[in-house]
Amino acid sequence: MQFGVETNSSSPVTCVLTVNGRELPVNEARQASYTFTETGWYTIVATVTDANGTVRSETLSLEVLSQNGHNPTPNPV
Repeated sequence: MQFGVETNSSSPVTCVLTVNGRELPVNEARQASYTFTETGWYTIVATVTDANGTVRSETLSLEVLSQNGHNPTPNPV
């Protein structure tokens, strides 16, 4: 899966993307890739900081199922 962050600001920004607390490397285009290898719930967080120090975060919960669509787990939220 690929993740990206868009901004309306022309000022420099820093971007941090995590999956279950694990920071992903982000390229110059503000994109990161991750391969889900196990079923279950994942929490994906994108945090962006602009040149003025303004921070914004977005969180997504994603459930990964087996290839046959079975093995769902309860949402931990």
